[in-house]
This record gives sequence, structure tokens and C-alpha cells, in this order.
Amino acid sequence: MHNCRILPISVDDTPEIIRIAETANLSPWSREDLVEELAHVDSFMRKAVTDQPAICGFLVSRFIPSSETATGLDVELYNIGINPHYRRRGIGSALLWALIDRAKRSKAEKIWLDVRRQNDTAISFYEHFGFVETGIRRGFYSHPDDDGVMMMLRTANIPTTV
Repeated sequence: MHNCRILPISVDDTPEIIRIAETANLSPWSREDLVEELAHVDSFMRKAVTDQPAICGFLVSRFIPSSETATGLDVELYNIGINPHYRRRGIGSALLWALIDRAKRSKAEKIWLDVRRQNDTAISFYEHFGFVETGIRRGFYSHPDDDGVMMMLRTANIPTTV
């Protein structure tokens, strides 16, 4: 992996985040959507940067009330996007580990995500971390149309420090 640092996303990063999301064929977020998400106190948004000033990847997520307990937390992972020039170098893993570590330290019980059913690479990536399929959302995605695979990771058995 490149010398990669994981840092908080700022408003100034939004044009590059959008460009990476478009090249990665992710569901579109506008600049306004990203700025609004940045304003949420419960958001966890990170970028991966190397020695070069460019952003090589990003992660957008939010802490939400637990699906199982009235006082607990879960996490919704909205997007991980990697610049095509930096794929297969561990940057997505570094971003996901940063989220998992924060989830553990925050005592979040589960991390939830949706992934396109046709995206075997992403499904395998998440399964490698212990995510399991919990259901299918028919017609969840558009452009192109696809079902969403709901996946979940229980954080209880993951080490606190990764």
C-alpha cells in the first residue's frame, strides 16, 4: 500500500470526492448532499491521501440509533470510493478499518451497508471483513437498475485496535 493517511473530509474536498464517486460508478451525491452530511455531528467521513496532495479514496458513513437496543449505536456505511489509479493497494481496507475502529471505540453494535447485487468485487471485499448478507432490496439502485444486497457486520468480535 502507498504511504496512506486517513483524514477527515472537508468542504473543500467535495469536488474530488464527487469525481472519484463518478469514476467508481457509485450512486451520485451532489456537493450539497456532501456538505449537508458533513454538518451532521454523527457523520464519519474520511479521505485517504498519499504523499501527493490528491485524494485517492473516501468513505462516507453515519452513526445511527441501534436496531437492537434503545440506547445503543449502529453505523450506516454509505460509500467507499477509490480513485482507479489506487485500486487494489489496500486503501479501501484502510478506510474501512478506520470506520471499524471508530465503531468499536464508540461501542456501535453493527455496521450496515447496501451494495449492488451485480458488484461481486465489493461483496467479496465486505465478506472478507466479516460482513454477512441480511436481505435483498429489489430495485434499490438505478443507473443501472440493480437490486441492493443488505450486509451487516457485528462489531463485538473485532479487536478494538486495528
